[in-house]
Amino acid sequence: MFNTHANRACLLLFYLCSAANARSAVSIVHTIAQGLPSADSAWQLREKHSERYGDGSVHADIEWTNGATKLGATVIVHRTLTSARHAFRPDGKDDPHESFRVSGIGDEAFLWPPIVLTGGAYNLRFREGRTEVWISAASQAEIERIAGIIAGAVSSGSD
Repeated sequence: MFNTHANRACLLLFYLCSAANARSAVSIVHTIAQGLPSADSAWQLREKHSERYGDGSVHADIEWTNGATKLGATVIVHRTLTSARHAFRPDGKDDPHESFRVSGIGDEAFLWPPIVLTGGAYNLRFREGRTEVWISAASQAEIERIAGIIAGAVSSGSD
């Protein structure tokens, strides 16, 4: 009988922790979505869509506009820090993009220049804690500024 009650208690604790973790991920996404408009009033949240995946992560597509420019980000809030580190840099694999590593944005980040010199976009991928962000912008200065704002929002929205 004790075993049955203990099993139920463990199962209930597991579900409560999972639910708390999921709410936390949704909270992080919400904080990121509001972070850019809060930091720069020229930007407004245009759209936010998020979805929970079977591995416990939450994926979100966020779009902002300042009237003239649209800016989008893909955000993945992994279930754990370990799973985020593994997704960002799989164990045992050399990263062919090591030369694109940049510092000062999140825990680790890569910035790729435009492939097309005229009208191309800079692409940045960074990880802050268990949150991974992909973002593009027209200039290196703009993408670094926006990524800094988003990384700050991730830090303030983390659990």
